[in-house]
Amino acid sequence: MGFNIYERMKQLICIITIVAGLLSFRAGAQEQIHLFPDRTFCVSGDTVWFNAVISGNGTDNTNNIVHVQLDDLGNNHITKVSVASDKNSASGYLLVPDSLSTGVYALKAFSNIQKKNPSSVFFTHLLVVYNRFDENISEFYIPEINLPEKKSDAGISITATPHSGKSKTVEVDVTMEKALCSEALEMIVTARLFDPFADQFSAEIKSGFTPSMQDVFMPVRENNGVLISGRIVQNQTEIPVKNTPVFLSISDTLPYFDYCVSDDLGRFYFYVRNAVGKGDIVIQEVSKQARENKIELLGNYIETEKIPTTHQILTLAQNTFASDLVKAAYFSRIYKGYRSLPADSFLIKKEFQYPFYGPPTSTFDPGLFIDLPNFQEISREILHGVQYREKKGEVSIRLLNKGNRSIFNNEPLKLLDGIPIFDPKLLSKLNTQTIEKVDAVYFKRFFGDISFDGVLAVYSKNPTLGWVESVPELNIFKYTFIQPVLTPTLHNQPSESNSIPDFRTVFYRERRTDLADPINFRFERSDIKGDVLIEVIAVCKDKRIVKTWKVIHLD
Repeated sequence: MGFNIYERMKQLICIITIVAGLLSFRAGAQEQIHLFPDRTFCVSGDTVWFNAVISGNGTDNTNNIVHVQLDDLGNNHITKVSVASDKNSASGYLLVPDSLSTGVYALKAFSNIQKKNPSSVFFTHLLVVYNRFDENISEFYIPEINLPEKKSDAGISITATPHSGKSKTVEVDVTMEKALCSEALEMIVTARLFDPFADQFSAEIKSGFTPSMQDVFMPVRENNGVLISGRIVQNQTEIPVKNTPVFLSISDTLPYFDYCVSDDLGRFYFYVRNAVGKGDIVIQEVSKQARENKIELLGNYIETEKIPTTHQILTLAQNTFASDLVKAAYFSRIYKGYRSLPADSFLIKKEFQYPFYGPPTSTFDPGLFIDLPNFQEISREILHGVQYREKKGEVSIRLLNKGNRSIFNNEPLKLLDGIPIFDPKLLSKLNTQTIEKVDAVYFKRFFGDISFDGVLAVYSKNPTLGWVESVPELNIFKYTFIQPVLTPTLHNQPSESNSIPDFRTVFYRERRTDLADPINFRFERSDIKGDVLIEVIAVCKDKRIVKTWKVIHLD
């Protein structure tokens, strides 16, 4: 393979980085993201649903990626999701870990391009988490800062009418002033249980970068794609490995491949588009010293100013609410079980008809032939144009060069289920019972600034990446890409049977874009006793946010 042009690769990437930085800096200089979670509290193991609105970028930036992370107040990162926005609006969900300790946590939203501007502003929403195994929650460490006062903005009015008697139905009418109605683009309406403790901290908190924030950054606006970053260091000394080629591969029916060169700090970056869900990625350093080094991925988080804390004892009402909530979570699992969201899945959109190596010159189906015990026999009997040689325990493969009717001097690009391999012995034990098909390219292939003396791609009948762990140069990571779109079906739905208790804490949640008529809706309260909070958020054309809320006191 043509790895004699590493410097050209490095220069090309540097030029792209500089140009992207200049363009993206201008577009994202004042970008801000407002986050609207559906609750201020939860029990560990719950799912928090959210909406987000991007403002200040001057465009309807379809499919700009919004990252939402959950931290503790000491800025330790707990979990994160990435969602695609449409016309500066996004929605998604975040699974709160089942083992997360009782405490106050921080939800933060950001876009990658925001990190280019040191003066960027980020908005934090506090989330109170009650661990579902805590029997007596009596104290917290709370933020020791002057929290913004939560107050209703003018322009929206809420009227709520509970049904009389034993009915749990509440009728709600929302009206907007005419001036606001003409300016509003969308409205987010929520009805939920009011928490006398957590709702003290429901206002947005503005924060900026910490001084160490600027260490790792590539100025790319993530449009329907995510930026994967990592670094290569020496195993023993942790010294960065610079100017070395790095491959990224994703196994699929049409395998994904990309490459870059590590910078002076050993860092590398890959921008993967149209990948949804959680999938395996394989990263490898392409050098003779690869076994002496290690590859680690770097998380894409924001580091905001730390929030100081102070100790607070709960009041009796706050303690009772927390205890009732934990008990409700316990009985909910007994009656309904644990309703998990769909299992991890992965999909990467296929933009082209052929793999990255182009249309194969020939495709072979070993299943059409007699049972052949190993790859040497397969190449001899089936793979015309493939020269497989074993000599003194070593294996070499060469392909026919149809461009000048000779044999290539160098090894081809060899792929096993889409993953580049450099040791031909990995193919030796494959037979006609395990191979689905073989693609062969008998011409020189170019991918960016690198070239291959032909391509030999072997696809197995039951593709797994278990073999990757046995190859020291290959590093496999489970990576979370863009979150799949999912509708919060548990909202607005009371218990299906009167005999099963209803332990919902969020009773109604809806995003509306049709605001021409007055908004009327109804919801059913659950069996958890407490006041109800109704919140209405209007997003205007200039991305101004108008919020109104009302607490209904019920017996």
